[in-house]
Parts: sequence; structure tokens; C-alpha cells
Amino acid sequence: MSKKFLGIVLLLFLAFLFISPLFSKINAATIQGKVVKPVGLGSSAVSGAEIMLRQNVWSSSWATAWTTSASDGTFSLSNITVGSTAAAYVLEMRTPWNNPDGLVAPDSIAITFTNNDQTYYRDGSGGVGATNFDGSSKAVIAFTAANNTITGTLTKSNGNPISGAYVEAYKEMGNGWVQATTNASGQYTLKVGAGTWMVTPRANYGSSPENVDWTYNKTSTRVKFANNDSPGTSTTVNFTAQTANCAITGTVKAPDGSALSNPQSSVYVSVWSYNGGGNGANVDSNGAFNLKVPEGSYSLTVSSWQGNYGSPAETKFTVKDANSDGTCDGYAAGNIRLISKNSTISGRVLDSNGAAVANKNVNTWKQNGGGWGNAETDSSGNYSILVSAGTWMVSVSQDPGMSGSYSGTTYINNQAPLQVTVADGATSSSNNITLQIANATIDGRVVNSSGSTLTSLEMGYVYVETGESSSGPGPMTYSAMGAPVKNGTFTLKVPAGTYNIGVSLPSGAGYCTGSATSVTATANSTISANVALTQATGTINGYLKKDSDTGSTITGVRAEVFANSGAMNYAMATVSTTDGSYSMQVCPGDWYMGYWIDPSLTDGENNSYLRQPPSNNKITISGSQTATKNVIVKQNDATISGTVKDPDGTGFAGVWVMVDTRSNDTAGSFSRGSMFSQGAMTSSDGTYSIKVPSGNTYYVEAYVPPSYSYINPSRVSVTPTSGGTSTVNLQFGNADATITGTVTQDSTPRSAFISGWSETGGYSGTTADSNGNYSLSVSTGTNWHIKAMYDVSKTSFVRSAESVVTPTSGSNTLNLSLSTSGAMPESTTVTYTASNQKTITLSDGTTINIPAGALASSGTVTVTVTGKAQLPNQSLATPINIGYDITALDSNGSEITSNFNSNVTIVMPYTEATLTALGITENDLLAGYWDTTTNSWKSSDNVSVDTDNNTITITTNHFTDFAPFSAGKTSSSTTSTTTTTTTTSTSSSIGTAGVRTPHLKAAAGGVLQSSDVIAIVDSGTLPWDSYLSNTIYYKKHPYHVGSYWQVSDVYDLWFRSFFNDAKIIKPLKTSIVAIKYNLTQLGKLPENSLKLAYSEDNGKNWKILPTSVVDKKNKTVAALTTVKGYYMAVAGFGGDFVSYGTQPSEVVKDNKKVEKIQTQELKITSSPASPRQESQNQQTSVTPKKSLLQKIFDFVLRKN
Repeated sequence: MSKKFLGIVLLLFLAFLFISPLFSKINAATIQGKVVKPVGLGSSAVSGAEIMLRQNVWSSSWATAWTTSASDGTFSLSNITVGSTAAAYVLEMRTPWNNPDGLVAPDSIAITFTNNDQTYYRDGSGGVGATNFDGSSKAVIAFTAANNTITGTLTKSNGNPISGAYVEAYKEMGNGWVQATTNASGQYTLKVGAGTWMVTPRANYGSSPENVDWTYNKTSTRVKFANNDSPGTSTTVNFTAQTANCAITGTVKAPDGSALSNPQSSVYVSVWSYNGGGNGANVDSNGAFNLKVPEGSYSLTVSSWQGNYGSPAETKFTVKDANSDGTCDGYAAGNIRLISKNSTISGRVLDSNGAAVANKNVNTWKQNGGGWGNAETDSSGNYSILVSAGTWMVSVSQDPGMSGSYSGTTYINNQAPLQVTVADGATSSSNNITLQIANATIDGRVVNSSGSTLTSLEMGYVYVETGESSSGPGPMTYSAMGAPVKNGTFTLKVPAGTYNIGVSLPSGAGYCTGSATSVTATANSTISANVALTQATGTINGYLKKDSDTGSTITGVRAEVFANSGAMNYAMATVSTTDGSYSMQVCPGDWYMGYWIDPSLTDGENNSYLRQPPSNNKITISGSQTATKNVIVKQNDATISGTVKDPDGTGFAGVWVMVDTRSNDTAGSFSRGSMFSQGAMTSSDGTYSIKVPSGNTYYVEAYVPPSYSYINPSRVSVTPTSGGTSTVNLQFGNADATITGTVTQDSTPRSAFISGWSETGGYSGTTADSNGNYSLSVSTGTNWHIKAMYDVSKTSFVRSAESVVTPTSGSNTLNLSLSTSGAMPESTTVTYTASNQKTITLSDGTTINIPAGALASSGTVTVTVTGKAQLPNQSLATPINIGYDITALDSNGSEITSNFNSNVTIVMPYTEATLTALGITENDLLAGYWDTTTNSWKSSDNVSVDTDNNTITITTNHFTDFAPFSAGKTSSSTTSTTTTTTTTSTSSSIGTAGVRTPHLKAAAGGVLQSSDVIAIVDSGTLPWDSYLSNTIYYKKHPYHVGSYWQVSDVYDLWFRSFFNDAKIIKPLKTSIVAIKYNLTQLGKLPENSLKLAYSEDNGKNWKILPTSVVDKKNKTVAALTTVKGYYMAVAGFGGDFVSYGTQPSEVVKDNKKVEKIQTQELKITSSPASPRQESQNQQTSVTPKKSLLQKIFDFVLRKN
């Protein structure tokens, strides 16, 4: 081949590259338009409206195009593929997120493009000679006015109106945020369209936060409008705020005490309470702040964006209205010094090819809170972040381009956050992070059962898991990996590979998620994917009832009902204050209900109520069924009141007093329908008053911040009568004893957290020093339950067994050994657009579902979730395993401490094995948050336990530490075992708990043995750390399968995730399973006939495994199998013919019948043998060579 010919070929190739883009623009069209407000609102431009163009019949070749309108309302979409024939499209509009006028999007517009290169106009300019959208006019597109009205009044608790405040409404399902300002009378008016809206007041701090003298700490009010038809519907929502007259003052300084430079734009002070409410603002030019709050206990935090200075530790304090004139002395914080950032964390961000990645945000946060920092990589991928000394987590924010909105290279972070410990003044370098290149695209639709795109689905979040995740609770590629759903469509950019795609929906979507869709995406290509949803055709409704289903209907109080089905499906409804009814649409399936009622509000007869958890919260819906479930509440017809004093006998203000029907004696046998819990803060003179339902025995306890170093008062029980007041006075004491000792792990001292609770309600906690030494202040006269916990790394912890000590006055010695290990999910940080919905799922299955606009109305939000084992244990709130530290930062890096705009749903897993080990049941389960200002666990208002899927769901309007917990058990019933699994019974056996085996590391091979079962696991079988669970069903009446009889017990075998004990449904490889036997078990059955049988349906049908091998020397029968179900050893008289198909089984309970059948089967096989049988019999007389399985078991059993 000549050089001349090669040159011609090269020129033709280059010409093709140059000309081909020009061909691609032939038969492409452009849309140019403008969106405006309706005539009644001045027809002015609508900025930030979302515009979507999609094909009338969805096609993966050209799915959708998106844009937003400019400040003048104009928009343009170009390069629209037309093809050789006319193409039908639909143009849809969505209102901007910031929508103070409550605009409603117009109907979609059908467009037919012809096969030419043309521009289509709807911008009002006319476009002389051009084609309009829809064959009518070229006029601008006008949004529709909102016809529905929400009105009301905002007042203080003393009745005075609040003027100049904001009242905001957020659309629960869809795009929408509306705001109004109260007038001089405290009145407001909001105009909204159809849908469900969350309404809440918010302070207008402006430039004078010290003038804001009120706070609102309740959840948003839900208001629903069926449509936007003229003239619209009006509803009234009034708000009563708490008066805030306690001034919190101080000045933020540099670390050396000098004044800061321009602090007004770089330092933010927040004063907040876990009960909700508080205040916050930037400091002034002198670094000073003046914030007003109601009386109570608070935390003061400072956020700094000063380059070399970080945030100091938070300050806790209590303020009270102690003065006779109703004023408050407040709290003077004095000078608060920022801390120096003398240390550095540095590294590089690279892609999977080793190339540098520039302009990436690298975030770092302290593992135990109290600091945050970030930096952007330079052109070489380098980053450097100034930090203070300590342990930090480092990660790269997920690329927003994953949602398909970015034309450049998109990178995916599938690497767990780095854990970096740096000393004061030191530099930790080479902390490199590798990102994966998203070189494939998934264009998707969310469809109904008929395959039609759900274009009305305005909100939702598509999450992505790696393909292996379908085999069990494996980690996602990254918890932030996903994209928002817009009008039923989504676009994902991912690295080439196989993924499972699912959808998370907000409450009120009208649909439910189901199984994930498996998609294989190849490099440099686009693949289509459909995610099918189930329509909510069922209904759950009912009434708010007093005492029972037949009780009177309650009206005039605020209550909400919620339900969950699995970890991704939710439904909520507000109880009508008019007739006490509620109704919510749900999908077919099992739903678990919970509810919340505002105990501070009263009905028309001035009665308040307390919720009674349903004894059975499960409701099963079939098809379009309507199920009625009344919400039962108890009237607060009794009062518990008293005075709380400090050790000196003075009235103690700001103390959290809790009354609860649970006690340590009832743990493990508690009736959920009898669970009542309520609390209140003591006033300025230490008095408190709590309304409760009569007829129950309540236990009264009190808690204060740890800074007081007091011992909690002994718990007091009281049974109030209807209409009566029971007086319970409590007094804190000083410690009269200490428990001291050393905490070690394999003889190595650990600075563990030590927690202790007493059986009379006391609590104490401390942290051991670097030598493992600790000293815990306690009281005499009661048993104390002591446990040590230590976070070994970001994913593992160790804890000691619980020790029960009855201390004597003075010093008592107790050394603690950290002997029990456990795993935690990888911590994660996620940055996303506040106006989008977000779902975060951890590797242990914990899910945080954040509605659009819940945390902020604009900008971005950064959420960090960290597993936490070092948790306080208290008498009525002992965490059953680990907890989760959740924090959120706004666009400025300030922690979001105010109440959320709408509730966030948190789903946490538990295992029945854990409950069994603790000696408790699912009736004992609660979940809640740790309140550092009162030094106590507080139960969440909304709690729902799913006993089928073993999850506990809560809703919350703030972030902190969360955990599932229960009351601790008294020393007479304390259980220290942590390794048993759950059992059930079958018709042929009696179940018992088996033992949890030591676990195997992800992808590692090894031998696991439990009871008479041995499993040999090949490397690569298990994609994450796992163990073998074994539930034994003892043989009582034998199974009869074909001609085979049950010989051994039945073993329910599963590999389970070491993270959360969830079953691994699809191990990646087969394993060898062997069951030991003895000759007594065989009876008359021939040993040569032994086989392994397997059942995947809990013993209804069995399959004889064809790879079965008998090892007479070691008395085992083994086979190759994918471990996931029931196994047993069987034998029979069937001769050489074995049916390896699945066969139904029979449980033979009559021993005479067993004998009769076996005799008949023996006669059949004893008849004259066929030549084939004769040959086999001759072969069996020869000593056979050992099979590979037998050799393996010779080795394994020698080792065991």
C-alpha cells in the first residue's frame, strides 16, 4: 500500500470528521419562548421557571431537553432532532421554586415539528415568517394564578400580634414555595394552587436579630387543596409562637483575643434547643451578637469562615424568667475565642486513569462533630485544607453532572471518606482520592403498570446501586449517587457497569416504589431504562377517637397520621380539626402506622390528649380496598406536678422532667398499647406540671446537662386519678461514690466512653484518658449498669459486656475489657440542591429521606451521616446497637439548627437476634434523639415499627444523634449474649436459636461451622463482610420426601451481612455445606443412601442435591449449593434411582405409619435386582477412592 493512498484515506477521514457535525444539524429545530405571569399579576416575566421538552411517544434516541427561563422570562431549546418525518413533542412548564405569587404551571403544549431546520416561536415577538408552537398564536406563555387561599394570624403566647414576620408554604409533592409577610395585626395571606402544602412561620431577622422576640418550634401544618378551580378554596391556619425575652450576648474574637477582621460576613452564631426553637445571626462588625430566646436549656455554636480560624466547641447554658416583672436576666457568653487552624490535610484528586481532576470541592469534617472545612483542587488535582488538631473525615462532593445537567466530564465518587488524624501544627499529606469517570448515560422514565410515563410526577429521587447490591444489603456505589425525577423522567451519568435503579418518592406522590430495575450501561453510549411504580389504589381512613374505637370523635386538635411500607414508601395525612377524620391513599401491601398529636392544644371543651401507640399498627391493603383504622388517644384528665431542687434545696430551673409508663422491670414483657411518655421543662422556680391520662402508673425522672455533675434523683412512681393532681418532688444529689478502673482491648488501653445507668433512674458518663483510666461518679443504694464503648475506626467498634455494680461509699474498682466487636456503615457527606428531594442510604440499610425544600428554600445543603457506637445508656433508653450522627450545613457552611420546613424521615434497621440477646421484644422498641442540653434521650413524636422488615421509622424536624432504643433490664434479668438468631417453628420440628459464626471479610474464603453444620466458602462468594446464621428446627416428626426420610435436624442457613444481619439473597458462588450425622439417627436406613436435601419454601417442597457425598469416616454428608434456605440430611430405601427434582414433602406424625411405609419401601428395593443394580452392588464392595469433597472434609474436620 503506497504512502499516497494512505494520505488520501487520512484526508477523507479528516474531512468526514469536519463535515459530519454539519449533517447532524440538518433536520434539527429550535424553540424560542417566553413565560410570564397572568394578566392579573401584571404579565411580568417569570424567572427560573423550568421548561421541559419531551417526545409525545418517549424514545431513547432523543428523550428530553431541559432549560430554565432567564431573568426576562425567555428560554431557548436547540438541536431538537426532527428526522425525516414530522415529530410530535410536548412542552411542559414548572413554576420556579421561589414562587411568592403562588403561580400555577399552565397546561402542557403539543408541538409538531416538520422536517426542516426551523425555529418555533412563543416569545411574543412574532418571529416574522417563522412557525409558532401550536398553530394558534405566537404569544408568550402565561402561567396561571393561584385561586386557593391560606389565611391566618401569628401571635405570641400572650396574645400580642407579631408583625413583619414571614409565613411560608412549601409544596409537599412538587415544585413550590410561597411566602407572605404578616401585617401590623399579625395577619397573613398566601395564594397557592392544588396540592398539599406545609405552612410554617419564620422570623425575619433582617439586620436586627435582637429585635426578634419570639420563636416557633412546632412542626409545619399540612394543608391540602384538591384543585385550583376558580374561585378557589380558603382555609385558616393560626400560629401561636413562644415569647422570647432572654437575651444571649457575647463577642467573638480571634484566638489571641484580638478583634476579627470583617467578622460580619464570616462569623455566624446560633443559639438552639433540641426541643426546637432558638435564634441565630451573623455577628456585627465588632464581632458582637445579641440574640433572644425563651427560657430553657440551649447550645451556643459559632461557625467561622475566617481562613485561619476554626469554630470553638459549643457552649451549653440554661436561662430562666426569674424576675417578677417577667423579664429575663439572659446569658452573657463574654468573649468567645475562635481556634487556630495550625494543621493541614493535603492530597490529590485523581480519576480512575490516574489523571488529575481540577476544580473539585474537597470537604472535611470532624468525626465527632465540631468542625468543617473545604478546598478546591487546582489544575494538578492538589488540595490543601487548614484544620485544627483531631480526627477528620475527607471526601469529594458528588458531581452534580451525574444528573445529566453538565456537558463536561462527570466524575463519580465511590470511595468511602478518608479518616485522617493530624496533630497540632502537623501536616498530613498524600490523602489522595480517586474518582470514577462517568462514561455512560442512562436515560430513564418512571412509568405506571401500563408502561406510560408518569409526567405528572413532579418530584422524586432516583437512586443507583451497584449490581451486587441486589444480593443483599451491600453498599451503594455511593449514597449520594442518583438524580432528581422531573415530570417522570431522569438522566444519570455513571461509570460503565451494571446497576440497580430505584425511585424514592415523597409522601403524597400517589404511587409506590417496587423492585429495582437492573441496567447494564456501556461506555460512550446511552441506554434507556424504565422504573415501574405501583399506583396507590387503596385507602386508609379513620377518625381521632377518645379511649377506644367506640369512643367519641375528637375535633379541634392538631394531629397527623403517617404510615410506611418498606424503607421507601410513605403516606401522611392531617386529621381534620372540623370533623376529626383523616384519609390517605396507599398502595396494595403491608403498611405500618404511627401518629402524632399536639399535647399542648385543646378541643372545644378545653381537654388535651396524649397519643396511645397502637398495639397492632399493621394494616394490609388489597387492590382498591378501603381500610379503617381509628387513631385512639387518651384524655389528659390527671396532672403530675411538683418542684425539682438542686442539691442545696433551691428550685432548679431548666430541668427536663419526664414521665413514662415503662420501667426496667417491664422490659421484655411490655404492652405497646400501654406506652405513654411525656415531658416538660421546669420553670424559673423549679416547678413543673404535666398533664397525663389517669389510671396508669407513671415513673417520674429528671435530667440536667452534664456540666452540673449532679446525680439524677431516684425515680418516683405515681398513679394519678381522674381529675386529681399527684405531687412528685425531686431533688438532685451529689455523687457519694465513684467507680474507677481501666479500659483495655487485648491488654491495650483505650480512651473509651463509659456509660452507667442505675435502676432508680440515675445516669453518669465519662471518657477514659489515653491510658484507659476512668472515674465515674455514681450514687450508693442501687445497682449501676456499666458498659464501655470505643469507636476503633470509622466502620468498626468494640464494647465491653455490661457489668452490674452495687457501689459502696467512696471508691469502687471495675476494670472493663472491650471484647465484643461490631461494624458500622461508612460515614458519608452529600451536597445537593436544596429545592430537590434527596435520599441517602447507608450500607447497613439506614435511609434518610429529605423532602424538597425541607432543610433550606434555596442554595445547596450538605448533609453528613456518621455511624456512632459511643452512645449514652440510660435506664429507659438503652440503644440496642449503634446510632447515627446527622448534621446539615447550608450554602455558607453554617450548621442548620432551626426547625426544618418539613419533616425528614429516617428508617433504621434492627435485628430480632439483637432483641433476643437483650432480652426484649419489638413491643419495647422506641427511637429518638440525644438532647445534649438536658443530657437525656428523648423519644421521637412519630415512631413506627415494621416488624416484618425489621425497621423502625421516625420523622424529625431537626438533626442530631439518633438511635433505636429500649428500656434497660434490671440486673436479675440482664442478658449478656449477643450472638443468637431468631427462631420460628414448623410443623415437623421445634425451633431454637442457633449461634452466630465468626464472620468472613468481603471476598475472602474460609470455613464456617455452627452446631453440626460446616460451610466451606470459596473466595469471591461474599461481596461484603458476612457470617453464617443457623436456626435449628429439631427433628420431632420426620419429613418424608419421595422415598427419602429426614435423618438430621433441619437447619435454616443463610449468609448474613455483618453490618446489619440482613440476609444475602444471592451469594456470588456456590459453597460446600456438610451436616454431621450418627448411626442412631439413621436407624434402619442405609448409610450409603445419605443425601443432602434443600428447601427454598420453608420445608413445603424439597430437592435432593445431586452433588451429595457421604464421608463415613467423619460421619458427614455434603453437597455443593448456593446457601439460602432449609437443609437436612436424608436417607432412604430407594436404591440407585434418585429423583433430583423438587418434590412435595409430608410430615409423618404417626410412628406406626413411619414403620409401615419404610417396610414397604424396603421390600421394593429388596426385590430381584436389575443388571444395573447388580453392577452397582458389586462396585460398592470395592473400597472407593476418596472424592475431592471427602478429602476436603478430612482436612477440615482435623482442624476442627
